[in-house]
Amino acid sequence: MVEDSKKFSEFIEEAGVLFEYFGTTRMIGRIFGWMVVCRPPHQSAKEIAEALDASAGSISTSLRVLQQIGFIEKIGIPGDRSSYYRIDGDALGKVLLNKSKGIEQLVELAEKGISLAENYTEEEKRRLTEMRDIYAWFSREFPKFLQSYFELKKEEGNIK
Repeated sequence: MVEDSKKFSEFIEEAGVLFEYFGTTRMIGRIFGWMVVCRPPHQSAKEIAEALDASAGSISTSLRVLQQIGFIEKIGIPGDRSSYYRIDGDALGKVLLNKSKGIEQLVELAEKGISLAENYTEEEKRRLTEMRDIYAWFSREFPKFLQSYFELKKEEGNIK
């Protein structure tokens, strides 16, 4: 509902700025902000564009990105030829879990840097070893942290 977009306009804009800070576009963040508050929870691209007063092109591109990273899913409704988008209830945690696996690549990169810096002193390698150590810790601990969250939500009956 467009009325809801007006009510939540500050929230939506803050989501846009936050997503921009994290390296995506403001529109991707705005769409995400809208999708977590919209009624009904599924929206067509046209409804999203209208609610956010945005062009169809920017909405289409941003929806594709949000689908690719797993924040939203495209669905159909029986008897309706339009495509709709919604946030999957488990999506946010799953996206974080998948992204945490990418941290392992940073560990590998740091290891490669350390091996290339074989003639460096330990002090000179410190930035590389710190990079390796923090990301190695993160790649070990973050999935456990998320798993405990999923278990809690499962116990509460809030996820599958």
